Amino acid sequence: TKTTNNKPSEKVSNMSTTLRCSYHKDNGPNTPSDDVYILVNPEEAQKWRKAPNSIPLVDVVETFQIWTGTGQPDKLSNDEMQRILGTSNMDDAIQKVLQEGTLEGKDFEVHVPERGNF
Repeated sequence: TKTTNNKPSEKVSNMSTTLRCSYHKDNGPNTPSDDVYILVNPEEAQKWRKAPNSIPLVDVVETFQIWTGTGQPDKLSNDEMQRILGTSNMDDAIQKVLQEGTLEGKDFEVHVPERGNF
């Protein structure tokens, strides 16, 4: 029997990286802040940020879901989405997180320090 796929690492190297794009809402001194996130392809997220709506959201996000929680993730409810992001429309909420959120694990733009400035 001949094996046609003898390079399992090839598939892994072609897979895109998924990172969290996090959105933080400060609710003032007496109320805990809200932190939510989406899972994105970082390269597509960078392109989308430079030219919003130039590429479909389906190419940017891994799932059309907004998550909350630091341990076991929970899906954000429509009420929470409305309170935190100002909309209960999933597309609009995801776009807000993309526009105003920060990508975790990798900066959107790499800043190279000047020589001697470490």
